[in-house]
Amino acid sequence: HIVFPDLGHRYWIRNVTIEPTAHSPAWESLAGEWKKRGDSGSFTIEPDSIIGRDGHSILYAAQTARDFLLSVYVRSHQRVNAGVFLRGSPDGSRPRGFEVQVYSPPDAVFPTGSIYNHVRSNVSVDYEERWFLLQVLLRGSSCRVWLDGDLVAESEQLPAGTPAEGQIGFQIHSDEGSVEFAHPRLMRIGAGGRP
Repeated sequence: HIVFPDLGHRYWIRNVTIEPTAHSPAWESLAGEWKKRGDSGSFTIEPDSIIGRDGHSILYAAQTARDFLLSVYVRSHQRVNAGVFLRGSPDGSRPRGFEVQVYSPPDAVFPTGSIYNHVRSNVSVDYEERWFLLQVLLRGSSCRVWLDGDLVAESEQLPAGTPAEGQIGFQIHSDEGSVEFAHPRLMRIGAGGRP
């Protein structure tokens, strides 16, 4: 995170350059062979995005990860119910992981940003039909969720049965509607505990 403090008066910051150092962690694009769990719904995989439509399934990335920061842009249509699954598997005999919800009505029981069936997010806006940045920091049994830079849900204990590591999946869970996931990437957290 880069933070500029409130100094009590207006000020400008110009010509900012951010350069990675030799010790900067690397972002990994979620690309490669994708595997689907579920029989309905369809996914369109494009170079920088995934579109899920009309059905009930999860599309998992090939990478397996334990502790990481996930960053993805999301846009939902037609009040679709969708989500991002973490530490899951496309193999039906293994856990599908736990879900960070994508569901636009702010009065939903578990609206966008919620750790589904575990922690309700504190969103007060409707994210329908607009791009927003979803970030999830997963470290051990701790999970934090940000929407457009605002912390909306956190828990120090993951839902029961969550595996220690697994794959990241993008879910469509509506018979009608679609959801877009753009520029998905992850940054692994090393033994030092910092991304």
